[in-house]
Amino acid sequence: MITEAPAIDVQRHIVKAAEKVISGQKLKFEIKSEWRIQEITARMSMGHKYFCVGTISYTDENKLFDESTMRRETGFCFVLTRDSKGGERWISAKSPEHEYEL
Repeated sequence: MITEAPAIDVQRHIVKAAEKVISGQKLKFEIKSEWRIQEITARMSMGHKYFCVGTISYTDENKLFDESTMRRETGFCFVLTRDSKGGERWISAKSPEHEYEL
């Protein structure tokens, strides 16, 4: 999304669902952008910001938590920035409304 600050209740659609992920297994997926990189970098030069906001929800079957807290959720929010070499990378937006663990 292009915004100066993402809303707290940003609508999040399901990108990837997995029936079972074993402990320590990495789950990877791609998110395709509707924007071309040339458009993104041009807009970044004009001060526009790009955010990646999402939630990871899962059930912990390792019984590390009591029965009432087996469902876990982690929220994240990254902002696209330019590094010192002119490349782009995602860094934490340091947004407590979007970055959390339940």
